Amino acid sequence: MLSDSQVRSLKPQEKRYSLADGEGLSIDVSPTGKKKWILSYRVHGKQTRKSLGEYPDVGCKDARNLARQFKAEAQGKVLDSPTVKSVVDEWLKLMTLRLVWILF
Repeated sequence: MLSDSQVRSLKPQEKRYSLADGEGLSIDVSPTGKKKWILSYRVHGKQTRKSLGEYPDVGCKDARNLARQFKAEAQGKVLDSPTVKSVVDEWLKLMTLRLVWILF
C-alpha cells in the first residue's frame, strides 16, 4: 500500500506511469504531473478501468474506500440498495403530495 507521502513525492516522467496500491487500485502519474486514482476490476469476465478521482482531492484512504465500495456494488454485494418496492412507494408518496398541492 502506498502512503500519502509516497504519492505526494511522485514526480512526472516523459511517459505516463502507474504504481499499484493493491486490490486493483493504482495511481497514474501523467507527464504534466497530474495524479489520478484508477481502479482495475473485472465484471462478468470483462476487464475494466475506472477513474476514482485526482490526488490530492482524493487521498489514499478515500481512494481505497471508494475502490472497495465500487467493487462491491459492481459485484452486486451492496446490501443497502433500494428495492423496487421502496422506490415505487417513495414515488407514489411524492406524486400524491404533488396532486394534493395542485388541487388546493
